[in-house]
Amino acid sequence: MKDMITRSSGWDEHAQRNYAVESLNGYIVLVEENCAGVITLSDWEDQLHLTWLAVLPQYQGQGLGTELIKYAQSQARLSNKPLTLQVLGANSAKSLYERLGFWVYDHNGPEKLLMRWQPNKSFF
Repeated sequence: MKDMITRSSGWDEHAQRNYAVESLNGYIVLVEENCAGVITLSDWEDQLHLTWLAVLPQYQGQGLGTELIKYAQSQARLSNKPLTLQVLGANSAKSLYERLGFWVYDHNGPEKLLMRWQPNKSFF
């Protein structure tokens, strides 16, 4: 995502490294014993935050991202907290989040959208 981040807000190596360290507290997703992606959820007291969700290109378009988001939603439902995330407006994942019940509730700068999903508003 370096190209997309650079175009939208510029690349800050220090900030990206700090973000990566926080994100390393998550889980590596395996498909048939092959690394397929990563997911990190952070409990921020009043919300569960999807800190990092990434699916390697060869596993995209096969429903894995959808299943990982549904997993995150199930964790938010269990904790009875909203699930939040941040996504670049140009990221195609935005439409997936919207299909799964997320909506934009704020912005973090001109390119970053803050999205929320409420357990009690879901149809899952």
